[in-house]
Amino acid sequence: MAGAARTRGPRGRPCAPDAARRRRGAPCRPGAPRGGASSAGRRGDGHRLRRPAGGPGRARPAAGGGGAAAARTLRPAGQPACPGGEAPVTIRDFLMLDLPPLLAALMAGATCGLLGSFLVLRRESLVGDALSHAVLPGIVLGFAITGARSGLPMLAGAMVAGLLAVVLISVVQRAARLDPGAAIGAIFTTFFAVGLVLMETTGARSVDLDLDCVLFGQLETLVWAQAEGLHSLVDPAALEGLPRQLGLLAGVGIVVAVVVAVLWRPLKLICFDPGYAAALGMPSRALEFGLALLVAAAAVAAFESVGSILVVAMLVCPAAALRLMTDRYGAQVLGGAALGAALGGVGYALAGPVPAALGLELSLNAAGVIGTLGGLMVAAAALVRAGVTRGRQGRAAVA
Repeated sequence: MAGAARTRGPRGRPCAPDAARRRRGAPCRPGAPRGGASSAGRRGDGHRLRRPAGGPGRARPAAGGGGAAAARTLRPAGQPACPGGEAPVTIRDFLMLDLPPLLAALMAGATCGLLGSFLVLRRESLVGDALSHAVLPGIVLGFAITGARSGLPMLAGAMVAGLLAVVLISVVQRAARLDPGAAIGAIFTTFFAVGLVLMETTGARSVDLDLDCVLFGQLETLVWAQAEGLHSLVDPAALEGLPRQLGLLAGVGIVVAVVVAVLWRPLKLICFDPGYAAALGMPSRALEFGLALLVAAAAVAAFESVGSILVVAMLVCPAAALRLMTDRYGAQVLGGAALGAALGGVGYALAGPVPAALGLELSLNAAGVIGTLGGLMVAAAALVRAGVTRGRQGRAAVA
């Protein structure tokens, strides 16, 4: 029974999900009050995750004695770490603590990488940065109007804010005759600042929607409390306990993939030759607005899980790296999705699960690791491109 009491214990690592998340540098915990105040409803403290004995999603047995009832409740937060030293990481530990954030990183990376390729091809990478910040007022207003952090109101608010930002960027650029970069910078900083003010005035901070979550997300705090083993993957009751962020990411990702597949040729034309697309009678402006809406939807879907900084990295880094490696449209777009997913998955694995599996007392913030890998990816692609170019020039000189 003592072995089953350990959630994760290589070299004495804390066992409770809450403690394990703190070890990984999680910046925020959904539903928990700020300022160090205690709460009976915090994730991992043995209250919200508690389940009836023998029922679905049965809680992990607590360390030590206390009878059958005590053996079926989670160990409260603050209780000492696993007695007896090390404990192996089990399948249940992986499903509970690592599978949800890993899936979130994979889906966010794939969706953002897919859309980022269009932004890079159109030389509008800064638009992705702008939209990932400009959606904040819409997210906060969606919460303020409905009083809930459900996906649909926040998604609708973010899309409205993103579309408004795109329109204002175009208006400011034409009316003031500003450089596109200057217009984008002015609009997205204004929208982001308005979003921060709204967070302070609408009570959004009371549900943990604050600056830390906005910038860095809460990837490490996604927990599947109902996971009992591999059978949970096909158990409808257990699957209902998956974090809602995964459903939002999956839904937006499917919509983005379907739209890109249907509009494959029109999107190609507006990326490489907008004038020719207009001459063919294609609604270029509508396609541009539609692309902006898709980017806004992807940004808000990934916003809560990975934060605005990582959304920008996932939009730009995979697409920029591939742009240095290929000139083919299909390879750029599909490769961007694949490379974005790989970036998210490998980055999360290197941040926590891999060091834990190796028995290392090392745990890093997943957003920081993923962003760093994205920068290294672009640098490596630039070096390879430079090497290939020099090789071609050398062969041409010899010939």
